[in-house]
Amino acid sequence: MTERTWKSFPRYICGLFDKMAALNEGRLGLVEKPGLESEAPTRGHPLMIGAVVEDRPNLNDIHVLVVDDYNDTLELFSAALEQCGANVLKARTARDALTIIKTVRLNAIISDLAMPAEDGLWLVEQLRRLKSDQGGSIPAIAVTAHRDRYNAERVIALGFEAFLTKPVDPFNLARTVASLVGR
Repeated sequence: MTERTWKSFPRYICGLFDKMAALNEGRLGLVEKPGLESEAPTRGHPLMIGAVVEDRPNLNDIHVLVVDDYNDTLELFSAALEQCGANVLKARTARDALTIIKTVRLNAIISDLAMPAEDGLWLVEQLRRLKSDQGGSIPAIAVTAHRDRYNAERVIALGFEAFLTKPVDPFNLARTVASLVGR
C-alpha cells in the first residue's frame, strides 16, 4: 500500500461504515447468512453485514476529546464514538488539546502518542499536573501505530488508563471509552 493510499485508508473505512449502515437501516455488525458466499476468509461459514445494535456502548452525554495529527484518524474515531452517542471534540496537537481540556468539561481523552512537537506523553504529563476539578483526573486512552516504540506498561505508569495500537477497531475504541467512564 502506498503512503497516500495508507493515509486515505481511515476515510475509506468511514465510507464503508456509512454504506453498511445505509444498507442495514443504520445498524452495523456481522451476522451469519446461510447460502451466501463470502469473499473474506472465514471459518467455513459465509458472513454478511447485518444488525448487532445491542453491543453498541451507550456514550450518550459523554464528552470525548480525540487528539491526533492526522485528520483521517480524527474523523474515523469521531464517527465511531458519535455512532454510540458521544459528543466529540477534536484537536490536531497536544497544545490545542491542553487548551480544550482547560476550557471544556470532558469525560475522556483519546490521544495519539507519536505527534510532531509535543506528543501524547507530554499531554498526559500536563494533564496529570492539573487539579482534579481542572481536568487532571480525566481518563485518558493512548493510541499508537508504533508498538515497538511504546511499552504499554510504561505508558500506563505515566498516566494513561488504557493503551490501544493502530489500527484500532472502532467499536473496541467505543467500548474502552465506555468502560473508563463507567458505562
